Amino acid sequence: MLQKNFDKAIIKFLGVNNAKFEFSGFIYKNKKKEAIDSIGLTLDISIESVKKSLENGIDTLVCFHAPDKLGGKDFITKEIKKLIKNKLNLYKCHLPLNFADFIGIHSVLCMMADLKAEPITFKYEGRKIRGGEYRILEQHTLRELLDKLKKVGSPYARIFNHEDNNKVYKNILISSGSGFKKELFEQTNCDLIISGEAKHSVIMQARDNGVTLVELGHYYTENAPLSIIAKKFEEIIGVSVKFISIPFLEKIHDFK
Repeated sequence: MLQKNFDKAIIKFLGVNNAKFEFSGFIYKNKKKEAIDSIGLTLDISIESVKKSLENGIDTLVCFHAPDKLGGKDFITKEIKKLIKNKLNLYKCHLPLNFADFIGIHSVLCMMADLKAEPITFKYEGRKIRGGEYRILEQHTLRELLDKLKKVGSPYARIFNHEDNNKVYKNILISSGSGFKKELFEQTNCDLIISGEAKHSVIMQARDNGVTLVELGHYYTENAPLSIIAKKFEEIIGVSVKFISIPFLEKIHDFK
């Protein structure tokens, strides 16, 4: 595959969706190599993910979390620039990988947990967004949900604003990463939201709105789905795709 055709390959894989308001594309191009023979897919651009890509002979690294350009003057950015110079293409693909029907991170997260769900449309920061959240099509108690969510691989679940273990939740939303958005309380009539990372202000707003939150960790809700997406990407575009997984060095300590 030629470097100049890579954008078309991404569209062929993910489809056209409502995430166009965020930049997606090359943040660095290797001018000495026009062909793309080996692709890496990783959660975060970092010195570690770049080094691992180079060790594996990858020529194009697709990063889920990345800046729009490598313009920073901090140590990490400078080191990445040194490592990739004329060796590695860097490509940012964030929200398109989140929002894509069937193969996006949100939809794959639902698939991993055996949860039947569909993308919803809601208004966020002045624009209508489809696929930023998924609605679970069945009712569940919290215990039923947690049994399913174990399959995602997070070592914990933090529960906010839940008191009644017999309560059946009828309007459940799910997304990866930092998907707890205050707009959801006002627009979706939800009673429980599952996502990766909850800010204190949103936790309190959810409490005032009578909404339970289940937090599974930003890293865990995105990294595991990406490993599945990498395999599908290779099948569809016909170029070798390797998932570059960087371990999350987190220790859960129970003071009790």
